[in-house]
Amino acid sequence: MKLLRYRTPLYFLVALMLVMPCQPLFPAAFTKTKVSANEAVVILDVQQHAGTIFTSPVALFERGQFNAPYSKINGDLPRRRFVEKYFSSGRKYHLIFGGGDAGTLTITNGYWQDGSYAYGELAPVAAVGGVIRGQLHALATNSETSARPSIWRRAPTADERAAAIDLAKEAFLQNKTPAAALSKMEVINLTAIDVDGDEKAELAGTFKAPQARADKPPHWLFMIAEADSQGVYGAAKVNHQFNPEQTQYPLGEEMLVDYLDIDGDGTGEIVTSFTVHDFFEIFEIYQRKKGKWLQVFTGGGSH
Repeated sequence: MKLLRYRTPLYFLVALMLVMPCQPLFPAAFTKTKVSANEAVVILDVQQHAGTIFTSPVALFERGQFNAPYSKINGDLPRRRFVEKYFSSGRKYHLIFGGGDAGTLTITNGYWQDGSYAYGELAPVAAVGGVIRGQLHALATNSETSARPSIWRRAPTADERAAAIDLAKEAFLQNKTPAAALSKMEVINLTAIDVDGDEKAELAGTFKAPQARADKPPHWLFMIAEADSQGVYGAAKVNHQFNPEQTQYPLGEEMLVDYLDIDGDGTGEIVTSFTVHDFFEIFEIYQRKKGKWLQVFTGGGSH
């Protein structure tokens, strides 16, 4: 039976401020526990649409490295083995939202024939069911090292939002975005998070600078911004995308999924979804090393 594959509908992109409604709770430092050097940690993306929970693989973390969930060049067998191992009915995962423990994901059915994806159930539903929806995704993992004791994800303050918009405009200009497109810049999503528990918000945002003609592709920008000791924000990582020959205009759109501390160093890795051909999603993972945000993984997804 052909099963419906879910992807965030385009009309959700106008929801600029849909983030966790409650204020962050403290203390917020990540829990550090040891993981066996030989044990693979799986990272999953979790979405909800019309009450249906859909999950797909992001990456495996093995021996200190982020790797693809399975090989995509050796036929169906690696994909099937991944699904049979990680998407077997009844398997449970720690659900992560706002970097914190948000409950449990239980797999109900997994499929490998036309991709690698699964359906599942969340518990407690009252805590997360109304939050993870549309463009708001969560993460799930088999590691107990990844969650902080409390959820920390919220809408930005007015000052944070203004600072992020100024930084986004500056980044667009540095990437030679035309002034006409920049004048119509849109904030697709902007979220305040706290990756290291210092009670200072990092900002993760997606911005769009459309061209004058609606049938022409826009410029996209994903940005991580951090505040210095004086509270002044600067762009810590920027990913600009412009694909002038594209025919499917979400190509290049990058959105925050969530963050979690996989390597146990006390700073959460930021996971994003990235739209590629045919409206499919892959994932990016950003890691802060020696004070700089680096893109350390690209791949995964349900195809």
